[in-house]
Amino acid sequence: MIGGLHHRDVDEKRHPKTANYLKQIKPELIVPLQCSGLKESLNLQLQIGPSSVVLSGEGVKLSFFSGIPPF
Repeated sequence: MIGGLHHRDVDEKRHPKTANYLKQIKPELIVPLQCSGLKESLNLQLQIGPSSVVLSGEGVKLSFFSGIPPF
């Protein structure tokens, strides 16, 4: 899942609900974008795990490889 969680300026009671939901659906990878807020992104990483939550921000480049070499 790559996208903004829009947590920067919301009631902090929403943060644990989001983390619990993401734990339930178990996405392979979570990449919160800048509108998620650094504090919430770090909190997600602590709650879900650093191998599942990748911190990102402006200028970050993500590369995905399926195991098939590109042409």
